[in-house]
Amino acid sequence: MDRKKVIELMINELKEHGYEERLPKTCENRIKDLMKITKGLIHKIESTTSQKDQEYLLRSAPEHIKLILGRLIQTSATKRSSSEEIDDTPSPKKGKKDDDPPYVDKSKSPQEGSPTSGSRPYDTLIRNESTRLKISNFLKSNTSDNVEPRPTMRVAPPMTGEENRLLTQIFLENYDLYYSTNGGRGKSAGKSDRRRVLEQIVEELRGRGFEERTEKAVENRIADNMRMTRKLISRIENAPNSVAAECILKAAPDHLKLILGKIESNMPQEAEKEKSPEVDNEEEEVNVVKVEEDDGFGDIAMNEGPSFNDAYNDPPMMLPEDLTALEERKLEAQIQNEATRARVLAREEQLQLQRQRILDLQEQYYRAKINKMAREIRRNPNPTQ
Repeated sequence: MDRKKVIELMINELKEHGYEERLPKTCENRIKDLMKITKGLIHKIESTTSQKDQEYLLRSAPEHIKLILGRLIQTSATKRSSSEEIDDTPSPKKGKKDDDPPYVDKSKSPQEGSPTSGSRPYDTLIRNESTRLKISNFLKSNTSDNVEPRPTMRVAPPMTGEENRLLTQIFLENYDLYYSTNGGRGKSAGKSDRRRVLEQIVEELRGRGFEERTEKAVENRIADNMRMTRKLISRIENAPNSVAAECILKAAPDHLKLILGKIESNMPQEAEKEKSPEVDNEEEEVNVVKVEEDDGFGDIAMNEGPSFNDAYNDPPMMLPEDLTALEERKLEAQIQNEATRARVLAREEQLQLQRQRILDLQEQYYRAKINKMAREIRRNPNPTQ
């Protein structure tokens, strides 16, 4: 078959199987590249003396290269058998001149279209007989019937918003158990508690019909959620104003808002633990009450600095460092919308004042006109006379 017809057949087969349409030149170049790769692999196998290295090279070769190697093995075997048949032909008669062409039996010569007819430069790639036998034995022993299929690693799809929300809810319900804050039972007990929580989350997700997750994947997701929550708190604290902070908080996912609620609920307890010292006797208790009932200078007197709530409610006036360009544009648009709304309200107020002024002027005009008509009537009560 002609080369052009073969390439056309390849293109049609690719089309029928739903692949992208390729140009004939592209297919031809790809075939040349594959043959070059096969030639390089054969050269590496021939230059390597270690049998383990040769097996490793053959095992790591792609499947399409192995197919080409199998075809070359068949071609070289056919060519070798046909050459042996040609060598068995009778030698030329005695007395024949050296210039005469050698005698060849045409009945045993390769026919047209046979594997050895024509000029095919890749038929002689495997010249070494030992290399040919090694490749042949490897391909025979590693066919699809003999080799066990390798388990394919399936990549789980990303978590949906509902799945992430359910995971976060179960995690927050077992927050103290997960971080072993009920504590004092040792490191092994903490690990077993965490594993119990992870197993509960995995079972709950499976029972709700979500994608099956491993305990390691759930643990990594919890760590990522906590890390994103810390970043979210940092952005809110470093927001330039309250409008920007509200915008950042509204744009946060629902599961991060749940974690924020848990953290805020734990804040008063931690603040009370930090602010309320342990009292040994009644005198110290009285002193603490006096300090707490002071007129706002208790923090300065005790040299404790600003309270936790003040630091949280009054963040420093600086732009957040890790704010993305999209969030900056959102904040700018929000600020521009606020300024535009203020300008519109001011303009509407001005228009209302102008309308009221016009109404007042109209009222004055009609009052003056009525008074003028009344004066004329009083001066001339009978205009017809």
